[in-house]
Amino acid sequence: MRSIYWVLSWVQASHLPFEHSFGVNMDTPIDKRIVLDELRRLLDRLYEASNTLDTKLHQLLGLTSLIVAISGTLQLSSLRQIGGWLFWISLIIALALYVWIFLVAFRALRPRIKEFPITRNWEVLEELYFGESESDILIQLASDYQIAADELRQINSEKSDAIRRLMKLIFVLVVVILIAMPISLAAMPFTSPMPTP
Repeated sequence: MRSIYWVLSWVQASHLPFEHSFGVNMDTPIDKRIVLDELRRLLDRLYEASNTLDTKLHQLLGLTSLIVAISGTLQLSSLRQIGGWLFWISLIIALALYVWIFLVAFRALRPRIKEFPITRNWEVLEELYFGESESDILIQLASDYQIAADELRQINSEKSDAIRRLMKLIFVLVVVILIAMPISLAAMPFTSPMPTP
């Protein structure tokens, strides 16, 4: 069976009634249960992907913090007295990039209100599910799961975009640090290693 999301997207785009869009007899509850089970599995996979993306965002933010901490400590300990204005410019650029990276990661990791497929509001539950036929309930549940999957897919897409932006920003940050350190060292005045009497 092809991706249930693709099938349901086609149903929504074609404005066909849910039960007429599948190549099976949707009058039987068994067929509707199969669709509902597929949607539940899809939602579970999307939640797993969301957690994986969160882990990646945390790892990238930790890596960036480590890069900035080590390079900043090295530069501050050895170059702050003699590095000159190039040192301070490179430090400001590196810190600005770090703040930008932090904001991108923070925006992607911000808590969001995710609607569950089935509401917790008792009145809405009564209206949508109670007193309806089993077939209508299964169709409503499948529709609710599709909506929740679409919302979670959008959130995951935003997180993936943030990871791609973070990778580019981290690359720029490393390049700035690698260029700034030799330039700052070159700007240092050289003194004779031999002590003068």
